[in-house]
Amino acid sequence: MDPGTRPNSQFPSPQNPPTSPLVDAKNPYQPPRISNQSGDDERLLHEQSRVLASPLILSIEWTIILAFNLIVPALVAWAITNTSAKLGSGFAIFLMALTGYYFCITKPLPMLFIIRGGVLVALSQFVPALQLVAGAISIHALILVRVVPESSFKEMLSTPLAGFLVTLLTGLILISVSLTLGFLIRIVTPDRLWLAKSYGTNHQPRD
Repeated sequence: MDPGTRPNSQFPSPQNPPTSPLVDAKNPYQPPRISNQSGDDERLLHEQSRVLASPLILSIEWTIILAFNLIVPALVAWAITNTSAKLGSGFAIFLMALTGYYFCITKPLPMLFIIRGGVLVALSQFVPALQLVAGAISIHALILVRVVPESSFKEMLSTPLAGFLVTLLTGLILISVSLTLGFLIRIVTPDRLWLAKSYGTNHQPRD
């Protein structure tokens, strides 16, 4: 039969819509959908990744916790360093802050442990035994590797390298303690305080 003489029933029309299962029944002339694309898949196309907290919120919290945890160490460092060593200490603090901001983006869960555990470490400054022990361990470690002289416990730190390393080691010790405390807090607190949230395109959290 010539194609031009085909019965009209073989052509889509309002009376004879396409019957393919891939065609939307409400609009038979809409392009067919992919058969295995469920409603959940379509919703996920418009949903951002599940996150613990936004990097911005974590960064703000990290800034606050870092500042509060610097109160006692900064006072002690100011008393035992000269101008050159103070510059080294300042650079170490700057480096730790930037590293924290980086991990707020790339490793949010460990940073959440550090931030929540850091609250307890900051409160411990009312009796600053932890901070003084951390500083003493740092100085002793540098004496063992002969970066600073043995008289460093009695004299002021006088070089930028000494100020940088003492501050960095002390900070790492306190951050490690914060991370451990944060992990313990995670164990004893309800899961709902740690579960990720879904943020849709309208920026409203979903469970």
